[in-house]
Amino acid sequence: MDVCQIEEAMNRLHWILITTFFLLAAQSRGQVLWQEVGGGTDHVIIDMETDTSSGLLYMCGWFNEAGGDTARGTVAWDGQGWVRQGLGAAYLDTCTFSQCSDLLWIAVNGDNLFTSGSNGFVDTSGAIRFSDLTRWDGTQWDTCGLPSNGQMVASCNKQTFLFGFNNFGVNGHLIPNVAIWNGVAWENFTSYLDLEGGSFISVAYYKGMYHFGGNFRHQPGIKEIAAWDGVQWLPLGNGILGDSWVFSMKEYQGLLFVAGEFNWALGNAGDYMMAWDGAQWLQTFGENVQFTSQVTRMEVIEGKLYMAGWHYVRQNGVWQGPFCLAKYDGMEFCSFGGPPFY
Repeated sequence: MDVCQIEEAMNRLHWILITTFFLLAAQSRGQVLWQEVGGGTDHVIIDMETDTSSGLLYMCGWFNEAGGDTARGTVAWDGQGWVRQGLGAAYLDTCTFSQCSDLLWIAVNGDNLFTSGSNGFVDTSGAIRFSDLTRWDGTQWDTCGLPSNGQMVASCNKQTFLFGFNNFGVNGHLIPNVAIWNGVAWENFTSYLDLEGGSFISVAYYKGMYHFGGNFRHQPGIKEIAAWDGVQWLPLGNGILGDSWVFSMKEYQGLLFVAGEFNWALGNAGDYMMAWDGAQWLQTFGENVQFTSQVTRMEVIEGKLYMAGWHYVRQNGVWQGPFCLAKYDGMEFCSFGGPPFY
């Protein structure tokens, strides 16, 4: 157990913090420094997705500019400069940010970039079009369905998913819970699961099955997280107990790490982070690590698990922190500082 520096160099994309300013962690002479990237954006970045084939880091949010130039709601960083997708996919015009449409989710699948949330875009004719779900094909923006209560896109295992609240409509078709992009259009992926007014938020592929997490209840025993085996929905033990949320899931060293808003006191294996081994829930990092707030994001980078969430670490009986970023290599948990992540 230790407090340590991040190892990635400044010119790499490997860990970039989501905050009002766009910052990159770097190590210099044993200290963690923070540097603004490319002039930053003029407002908040909400979601990010890395395209491993191109090396581009795509992001979406409530911004109008990146590096001082127009980039409405979407832009990508290539390690040296900004890469724009037309004029972007969130047409904000002259209204204030609190009144404007915004982009909340982004997913990359080959040449296709998907964004969801209430937004608009400028088409090839120069006209403004509005859609809750848009697609950039490498050349232009277009609508790819007008979902009702289905505004969350996510990529996993080289697939792109669209989540909704119980049943939702896409292009006039009823989709139960999850839609998948078949390369041309959205199609049904699973059978109906009563989410009791909740929704899926995240997806992970673990032990040959897709696992979906969010905020929902279903009897018997499927709470906040469920696995789809191709035929039926399966619970993961007792699920996540309490009025909880699953924000992020990542497979790492044979375990499915689950992060979000949940507490040990309610009967869960840990506070804000747990791990599933295929049969039972496990505590993650032992008694010398204490998360004190939501863990909002995890990424596996060069064999290490990175996570964002307020926490303390205990060394020689003394608690240190709070920290907001940490990494885990399967043996050692290391915390490092940085500005608040939201």
